[in-house]
Amino acid sequence: MFPLGGGSDEYIRNFTSLTVYTRELNAIKRFGSHGLNYIMAMMYNGGEEPDPEYDGDVAYQIWKDAFYTRKAGRFEEGDAKIVKDIEDLTGIRNFRDFFDPEDRVQQMKKNQ
Repeated sequence: MFPLGGGSDEYIRNFTSLTVYTRELNAIKRFGSHGLNYIMAMMYNGGEEPDPEYDGDVAYQIWKDAFYTRKAGRFEEGDAKIVKDIEDLTGIRNFRDFFDPEDRVQQMKKNQ
């Protein structure tokens, strides 16, 4: 009885009491969703951005859910969203920031 897709965010929010578990459940849901969309986008068009007029809106929406459509933080347009999900779930981002602190420095400057 666990809803998949758009309704699962609301379900997780209503039926979990601890924010840590809520955050982790949302991260796992995003990982699964982005993973499925990534697999479908790679099978359909090899990861290339489809043309909505020629390939249809469904193919474009799948690609849009699997890849970034604009620069977002350290991720460029066309980067797979599943990479960020893996970093969020494993904590690799914390160690990466030791060796490449540029992203954290830019965030701190933006927040001042």
